[in-house]
Amino acid sequence: MKLLIAIVLMALTALPAGAELIRRSKGSFKLEAALGGKRVEQEVYYCGPRRIKSDTRVVIVMHGNQRNADDYRDAWEGHAEEEDLLVLVPEFSERDFPGSSDYNLAGMVSSSGAFKPRKDWAFPLIDNLFSAVKKDQELDAEKFYLYGHSAGAQFVHRYAMFHGSPLLGLAISANAGWYTFPSAQERFPYGLGQMPAPFDGKRVFATNLIILLGSSDTDPNHKHLRKTEEALRQGVNRLERGKNFFESAKMAAKEQGVGLSWSVSVVPNVGHSNSGMSKAALKVITSTKI
Repeated sequence: MKLLIAIVLMALTALPAGAELIRRSKGSFKLEAALGGKRVEQEVYYCGPRRIKSDTRVVIVMHGNQRNADDYRDAWEGHAEEEDLLVLVPEFSERDFPGSSDYNLAGMVSSSGAFKPRKDWAFPLIDNLFSAVKKDQELDAEKFYLYGHSAGAQFVHRYAMFHGSPLLGLAISANAGWYTFPSAQERFPYGLGQMPAPFDGKRVFATNLIILLGSSDTDPNHKHLRKTEEALRQGVNRLERGKNFFESAKMAAKEQGVGLSWSVSVVPNVGHSNSGMSKAALKVITSTKI
């Protein structure tokens, strides 16, 4: 918690005096933070209702491997106005977060596979963003919704498993290509094997995490689908891997004697499509109080 508070305060003080982050219903702003011994500057794309109220809800959206945060923002634009949502899409650029190790895995490990100190992980950047915007817009929200598709879904389910922020109300991981299974039978990042710290199953399985899967996301030869031996053991396509990830969580929770707040939902007739999955995620968000 001390780390979280320190990073949030740092992010807020990085803003110019008197600066406003959000001035209209659609746009972008920059937010600086210190991470891994360097300063990073993220472009944050946003959309919201024409008039943001104190009770407007906050949705943070994680983009895919193409790092196209603006496109992900645009997919939510109409929904934001209709449902009174402030949607924030932080860009994890290739410059500051190169490759899957720095984005999909949130910088938990280096490119060589060695674990980095927790203070260098990227998860708190999401908390920084929420806290900065909450202050900027004087919002009442105590928690936020977190949605990610594809590579963003990988970030989201690992955020839920390894970060444990009290600011997270609901996490939705949609169409991830592969997962970190809650099992020590596979070595990290495919499982918990050789992780430096104990896995807090009681906390993790109490997190409100939804694994959202497209019923047609079944192409075993998709160009962006990981095909390592470890990934193939999770399933031959994204639909299989998501279902097996949830089954692994059920088994782990049962073995530890703890409850499981995770769920899995299959969206009919949707493949590897952010626009299709975001519509399904919207229904979940608008029907779920946090």
